[in-house]
Amino acid sequence: MGGLRKITNRAVMVFRREVSTRFCRSLLAAALVMGAALGLPASAPDAAEGHYPLQSLGLYTQFEERGQPFNYWPGWVIQNFDQYDPAVGHLVSDEVSLQLDKMNAMGVNKITYELRTANRSCGPGCNTTFPSCRIPSALGLDWPQPTPKELTNLKSFFDLVTSKGMRINLSLTNTHMTVSATSDSKAWLGAIIQTVKGHPALNLLLFAGDAQIVAINGSNIPNACGQEAEAPLWDGPSSYAARYLEWVIPYAMSFGMPPEQLSSEAIVGDFLTDSMPAGGWKTTDHHLWKPIGVLKAVFDSVNIRPRSAAMLSHSTNTANASRRTCPPATTSARMSGRTRPLVTSRPW
Repeated sequence: MGGLRKITNRAVMVFRREVSTRFCRSLLAAALVMGAALGLPASAPDAAEGHYPLQSLGLYTQFEERGQPFNYWPGWVIQNFDQYDPAVGHLVSDEVSLQLDKMNAMGVNKITYELRTANRSCGPGCNTTFPSCRIPSALGLDWPQPTPKELTNLKSFFDLVTSKGMRINLSLTNTHMTVSATSDSKAWLGAIIQTVKGHPALNLLLFAGDAQIVAINGSNIPNACGQEAEAPLWDGPSSYAARYLEWVIPYAMSFGMPPEQLSSEAIVGDFLTDSMPAGGWKTTDHHLWKPIGVLKAVFDSVNIRPRSAAMLSHSTNTANASRRTCPPATTSARMSGRTRPLVTSRPW
């Protein structure tokens, strides 16, 4: 996540424990992410069918601790990658290897994996609600400085994926996007980038997240935790999210990362944001913006032409098309006009 991830039609595996549910979401995530997020060239059309088979197939991935109601969480996998897991009878890395083999057997050759700015001290019972807004340690790497073990195991995870002939879109969800947190962001991101740059398993680095605390529902005073999802680019080109991307992409390039491996996510097809209605005080020119347009403006401002962007599809329904007259339907929890029923998922 989650990345993934936090909105109804995003169809990512956001910490749901039922295998069947996650499997179905994974397949739908593949359909959403395959085209843009994975940089998928089309081969020659099938002469008989007139189809253009994709050369790559990807899944937004979280691994299971088979037979257990909880685990594996993305950060926990990295932290315990070299540890024995009695629940499955072998090392965590061996279990991940077996599950990668199953994905590979289905034709999957790319996975998207999310790591968040997690707090090592935030274990079971940790308060993650406003105003602390901490992220459980199991969801990512330690903020503001990943531990040496986390970085060593992250490389081992990448090595394993390479051995399967697969590649990774690594989504780095930073819930500290504001300028005041820049030095800590440099430490967290820099450590990860130096670990994975140039690795044959790396396909894309995706930058996501939000500010740690935000103002919602028309307030100009922070009253909620930021989302652990795609950057809120619907706030416009002068928003802190856009400014963060304008900073983080050149920062990653300063480590020698090629621009074609740097990107972000953007919502497409959401009626509310695409209609650009009036917005709150933090939006540019006081209206919402088309996220994909803001993302393009970011790329233009840093003078890069990335290979791809992760575009997340939104269907138009009564939950997110609040300015349309639609038949009655069951509604979901909403924030800024977007359905977000999964955003509060936690490992405890």
